[in-house]
This record gives sequence, structure tokens and C-alpha cells, in this order.
Amino acid sequence: MSALRRDALAALARRYPEDYRRIYQSIKDGSPVDEVTVAEWAPQWLRLRERAVRPGTYDADRSAVTKWIMPSIGQRPLSALQPTDVRAVHEAAESAGLADATVTRVHAVLRKMLGDAIDEGHEVPERTLRTKKLGGVGTSQRQALSAEDARRILDVAMTRPDASRWVAALLQGMRPAEALGLRWTALDLDRGLMTVEWQLKPLPYRITRDRHSGFRVPRGFESIHLTGPYHLVRPKTNAGVRMVEMAEPVPEVDDDQIPIAQRRTLDQLTNVTCRWPVGTPGQPDFFFCGGKARDGLPYCGYHYCVAYQPPAARRVRTASASAASSRSAWRPAR
Repeated sequence: MSALRRDALAALARRYPEDYRRIYQSIKDGSPVDEVTVAEWAPQWLRLRERAVRPGTYDADRSAVTKWIMPSIGQRPLSALQPTDVRAVHEAAESAGLADATVTRVHAVLRKMLGDAIDEGHEVPERTLRTKKLGGVGTSQRQALSAEDARRILDVAMTRPDASRWVAALLQGMRPAEALGLRWTALDLDRGLMTVEWQLKPLPYRITRDRHSGFRVPRGFESIHLTGPYHLVRPKTNAGVRMVEMAEPVPEVDDDQIPIAQRRTLDQLTNVTCRWPVGTPGQPDFFFCGGKARDGLPYCGYHYCVAYQPPAARRVRTASASAASSRSAWRPAR
């Protein structure tokens, strides 16, 4: 061996020690050198995933592969992948400003893709599969709606033809797709129960925008075609199928019609009675509602809704009540 060739091999060994040892060992053992790259394996893996998972999961996997995994380590052979390659994918996603939860999702897709490569007979270093994502999954930026915001949404929703889906979402805790997928057969009005078992979702065509190409779904995927790409599909897990109680409507209460036996004075209030004041304090006819209070709240169902509403809506209600009272006062005697 010439000195020039020896120096070149020595430089290669210093720069890529893992690759050099792998190739040298394969040649020594007489076994073929697996040079399948990540970019070559990724399309094969996506075709396998397309037949195995739900369309939404497949789209998320494909996005992680095409946006972050292939651009970062696509040219690397599977058998030469190192923990530094896994971290390179993490750094690419993090530098783009992705949330920690999304970076964790990309990491999970990469591990699944490499694990399936081993199952298909490809060589992937075990230490690469053991590489963990640094840091946690982060905290969600989502916040719960306040009672005031929920009431505002319902006020606007009541002017729409699909108001029922918003009521179901806010009062029954249903996801948008679940509310849209609710059917009359799932409602038991006598028992006040509804069965959540379908979701309304669009399914992708096998060929984009070609409605005659059929739908891209895994074998055994249960769905009911409605129109265009829209289908009723089952929830992702069995836990998603559930029965929930329908929220009872809160009847409007005229304070003057509160039964006398229910009314309470200040000394008679307890932790389970409604503390809504009626009338002017200090006057003989002043009292508190005294109805059954909601758990952990100072008011009954109706007065809770009155108390926790936007100020503008409360003013409208007060003005309406005053107008009605005035009309009643000036009604001519018969």
C-alpha cells in the first residue's frame, strides 16, 4: 500500500471513525455493507405507515419526515447514524421555533422510523435508538375559557344555524369533530344521555383533488361516507367512545315568583343556599333567593348564569326587566 493511500485511509478513520470501523468489519467478515440512507428508507417507511395508521397520524408523520428528518440527516446511511445525528434533528426543529411538544413528536417519529428499519433487516446502531430528547415536553399555552368568554361565544352562536354544536362543545365538553359528528340516534332524551362515538372529518383522496381515486385510509378503517371528502369516523382510541349526561337547561326565574318558603334572611343563609339578593337591603321585602346552590358556588343555577355574564348583557337584561316592570305598572285597569 502506498504512503499516499495509507495517509488517506488514516485521515478517513480520524474523521469518520464509526463509518471506518463499520466498513472495515464488514469487509473482514465478508458481509455486504448496508449503505441505505435515511432519504432512501424514508419513502419506503411512509408507504408502510400509510397502510397502518389513521390519515391524521400519517400526515403528522410525513410532515416530521419531510420537514425535519430528511433535510437534517437524509444523506446519512442508516448503519452509520450516531446520537449526534438525532440531536441534529432536534436542533433543526428547535431553531425553527417549534414548541417542545412538537419537537418531542418529531423525535418519536424518528425513533419509530429507525425501529421499523431494524425490523425490515437494516442495520441501525442501538445507541442511536437509545438517544433521548433533552428537556421535557414543555407546557401547553392553552387556557380554559372563562365563564364570561363562554357566554359571549354562546351569545354569538345563538345567531347561527349551527348553534347546537357550540352548546354541545361548551356544556358537554365535546371536541369540534365530535359535536359535528353527533347524530340523533346517539341522543337518549328520556334519560338525558348522549353517546359520543363518531367524529366528522375530511379524509384525503389517494390522488390529490381526484374524487374518483378513492380515499387514502388503512385497511379496516371504519368510516361512513357523507359527501365529498367528509366522513364519520371512529375516535382514535376506545376511550374516546363514551356516554355523557346532557346539561339540563336552566329555567329563567322571576325573582318575584320565588316561593316564600324558599326565601332566606341573612341569618338563615348556609353554604348550600343561594345568596342572590332580591330587593333593596334594609327594606322589609328584602330577601335572598335561598335555592339550592351549585357545588362550591354561592348561587343556584339560574342566578349563577346571571351573575357570571358580560356586563353589557347584564345591563340589557336589567333594562328589559325595568321596561317590563314599567309597562306592568302603567297597564290600565280593566
